Amino acid sequence: MDTTQRQSFTLTGDLIGEFQTGSIGHTFVVGAEYIDTSNDNDRFNAFWSDSQDDVEFFLVERPLNFRGGVGVSFLGNPTTNDFTADLNDRSEAEVEVLSFYVIVVGLRFDDFDFAVDVVDRADFNNGILTIDPRSSTDDRISPRAGLIFKPQENVSLYASYSESFLPRSGEQFATISSGNPFDPDVFETAEIGVKWDFAPSMSFTAAYFQNEQTVAVRDQITEEDFEERGLEIDGFEMQLQGNVTDQLFITAGYSYLDGETDNGDALPRELPENTFSIWGAYQVTDKLGFGLGATYQDESFITDFEIGKTTPHPTLPAYTRIDAAAYYDISDDLRIQLNVENLTDESYFPTSHSTHQATVGAPLNAKVTLSGRF
Repeated sequence: MDTTQRQSFTLTGDLIGEFQTGSIGHTFVVGAEYIDTSNDNDRFNAFWSDSQDDVEFFLVERPLNFRGGVGVSFLGNPTTNDFTADLNDRSEAEVEVLSFYVIVVGLRFDDFDFAVDVVDRADFNNGILTIDPRSSTDDRISPRAGLIFKPQENVSLYASYSESFLPRSGEQFATISSGNPFDPDVFETAEIGVKWDFAPSMSFTAAYFQNEQTVAVRDQITEEDFEERGLEIDGFEMQLQGNVTDQLFITAGYSYLDGETDNGDALPRELPENTFSIWGAYQVTDKLGFGLGATYQDESFITDFEIGKTTPHPTLPAYTRIDAAAYYDISDDLRIQLNVENLTDESYFPTSHSTHQATVGAPLNAKVTLSGRF
């Protein structure tokens, strides 16, 4: 159970301008951003009465045999869960971020100051309050640049490069190592692509991209120290969308991903090689319309796959999910809409947090919305 409370104050200002150098047009942005965030974090492990641990096993079935805090475990024993018995972490953090950026030469400067008071978990569970104050400062210049070229009116070619970083405290600002400060996680992205409006109401886009990450992970031997690891992901994506007829609109997309760690001995977790989606909307009358679509995702590994390993590896299976929709315009300003997700009631697992925490996709479900504008 996570009851993190966060209060943030953000102040941002931009100055946008345009100018010409010969036949080349330029757009520049000059700006600054200030963020002041206060976090009160606490997270408790699940604590099962049957296993006396934060891990319990259940049969994978629908509905899951656990409701209202009471269930039956894989062994057939009754079990309940107490989310306040075992503290995982507790901290209070103050975060200040000051950024300046000039996006014409492609530079952004960030000054990130982080301070946190960490409560010792073991002492807290024994009724002792021990606070360990820690702090960190990250200053970094992040380059970014982009170029768009139009060889003809209906064709655009583009290229971009950007670099960003995430302080070692992570996006939740929950904790920081008590040892020497570590460099922040660094993310680099390069992309080239094309957009082609081949018909008055149809367009095709394609892009090749490369992402490189340098992040810190726990040492697999000591479980205490950090080790740096690199990750490189290459891929391309394509999308087709537009009106086939006055009544029929379609959008279809495909992406291919290929990744490896810096030393090439493992394949990244949760990286499906192929994904595909298609959606079609048909306008029956001026007021009534229907939609139908499908999403496909390849299988992916729950944890990094070690190349050459012969034992079974935990895997998220491939799946196809079908969705549908219908809407009716009651008036020019009022619409009622029905969305049906997972029309075939497919059992699927789109993501995972770890080997014992795979996310179960929602079963067949429907939502009715009434929207208006005035």
